[in-house]
Amino acid sequence: MTVENTGALPSFVAVPMSILDRYLSVASGVQWKVLLAVLRQNTTDPSRLGTLLSLPKSDVAEALFYWQQEGVLKDTDGVLSDQETARPAPFPLREPKAMPVSANTLTAAETAETIQKKEELRFLFSVLESLYGRPLTQTEIKGYVYICEYMGLPADVILMAAEYCIDLGKGQFSYIQKVCANWAEEEINTHTRAEEYLKEQTKRHSREETIRLALGISSNLSKKQREYIAFWFDQLGFDSEMILLAYERTMDRIGQLSFPYMSKILENWHQSGIATPKDAKQETKPSKKKSGKETSYDLKEFERRSMEIPKID
Repeated sequence: MTVENTGALPSFVAVPMSILDRYLSVASGVQWKVLLAVLRQNTTDPSRLGTLLSLPKSDVAEALFYWQQEGVLKDTDGVLSDQETARPAPFPLREPKAMPVSANTLTAAETAETIQKKEELRFLFSVLESLYGRPLTQTEIKGYVYICEYMGLPADVILMAAEYCIDLGKGQFSYIQKVCANWAEEEINTHTRAEEYLKEQTKRHSREETIRLALGISSNLSKKQREYIAFWFDQLGFDSEMILLAYERTMDRIGQLSFPYMSKILENWHQSGIATPKDAKQETKPSKKKSGKETSYDLKEFERRSMEIPKID
């Protein structure tokens, strides 16, 4: 590639190769835009960068926090850290403190003192208020302090959990708190772990919706139905086309939707090496009884006795 000679040397923004190699496929477009703007403008002021990039201040603040937590940006404006001797992140993962019974046991004085001492919490509340479009209530403030200080989740992970819940239409703090508690228990306590978890959840939700709509189910899926779908995709390795074909076979044979019956069909196909619709169509069909009577099925007994969901490793 040639550079047009305009009579003056072009200006450059230098990004170390170690940063490009490590983050080019990991960091988001917004995160890269913010980093380049920091290097170009030599500032980490969210308001100024937000104006420059036409981005909400909260998005800029979150991107800055990402680069700081990864050790790429130091606290000083626009300075890259040494990637070979990267310093600890400003808000590092830490062991949770001895946990009080609940957030309600935190006094107003304890809460205010903790917020005053913790830049991480002030950052968290600033971005949360942008997400909610309103000031946080005292109950929410105590709750988020509890999650950060006593459950041990860092601010960026809490924000990812909150955004995930809001996207699901479940932005109530009580729901977010339950999700954070589950993440803490499952040790989803770093940006990378949370990102991987959310990608997996998005994939799971997408395929569940595909099957739910194709099967004509208008209500939310039950826990057991979601377990069946996960088993079909993850353990048996079938795609949605084969699952829908199993549904058609089920309707042809017993005249009603049955997840256990569908699962038995799919398990038989898996054991027989039937992996495509073409394979399934070539499967030998069972012969009809000559008596002229239709085969009867005690579906409830069938489900009760022999169709438990196999355990998913």
